[in-house]
Amino acid sequence: MITKAKLAALAWVLAAAAASTAAARAETPAAVAPTDQAERLALAHEIIAVAFPPERREAMLAGTMNAMLKQMRAGAKFDSIEDAGLRKIVSKFLDSIPARLKPVTSDFLPLQMDAIAGAYTRMFTLEELRDVATFARSPSGRTYLQRSMETMSDPAVAQVNTRYFEQVGEITKQGQKELMAEIMTYLEEHPEAAPKTDG
Repeated sequence: MITKAKLAALAWVLAAAAASTAAARAETPAAVAPTDQAERLALAHEIIAVAFPPERREAMLAGTMNAMLKQMRAGAKFDSIEDAGLRKIVSKFLDSIPARLKPVTSDFLPLQMDAIAGAYTRMFTLEELRDVATFARSPSGRTYLQRSMETMSDPAVAQVNTRYFEQVGEITKQGQKELMAEIMTYLEEHPEAAPKTDG
């Protein structure tokens, strides 16, 4: 049977994923750019172009998203909802997530890649970036970088992630009870903070 906790777990996981994506986009500029900044940036873009070929970037990220969504569904047991009508509604919503996110992903992907390149210039020295670029140019390096994200679809990784989402659901369920209890106590003590209704 579907419960509020299960739906809350879904919302929590999606919100956490969105927050993680937003945090990954954030870029903190360095106070002083190094003198070799131009070469660092060029190498960073070269590495990113190998790891995420422009013509395949969206498909690569979509594959990872779909794998994680499948594992979340299994872990949260949304597909085991007993009521057929509710199960269909939840399933339809989950199925729609990739398409809903695609326009935003398409718009932000170039910005994300540029932000990551900038982050590389601050995280790694010129010598380190040269070493990574050399590795990326090799057949083994190219394969490694381009296929690393595919680990999320590996059966063993998927099994662990599914168990992770199961525990996330349990933690969310308990956290929801504690949060609601604390909110209700606060509203009883501060009725002026309660949401106002129209009319």
